[in-house]
Amino acid sequence: MGRVTNWSISYIRSCTASIAPCTERVEVRDYADSRTIYPMPHLNNDNAHLYVEAYDVNSYDLIDLYAAAQKHVDQGISMTLYVTDAWTTEQLAKIYIYAWMRGIKSVYYVRQRLQTLEECVACQI
Repeated sequence: MGRVTNWSISYIRSCTASIAPCTERVEVRDYADSRTIYPMPHLNNDNAHLYVEAYDVNSYDLIDLYAAAQKHVDQGISMTLYVTDAWTTEQLAKIYIYAWMRGIKSVYYVRQRLQTLEECVACQI
């Protein structure tokens, strides 16, 4: 049996995890020999356009959201940044500095979305 994370539990309860945006409209997780598919809560063809995936959210806006919430929390909020493989080291450094300036105590994870084979020009050669 695969491990259950807090993200999985929120999906099972038909909600998203905390104030974090949904990672993908339909998230696929592989654990050992099993695959679990998590569509976002209440997702259907009529409302799919309303679900903005985390990698499409402006990172500065996401930091501002966490910073606003941080003011009302005694301890630090661990936030996750969502970047693509197009990000440069300079962009990542700037976003970390911005997060620090806005009072974010911890950027806990940086999740990176990689290009698919269809998007990768070098891979198609």
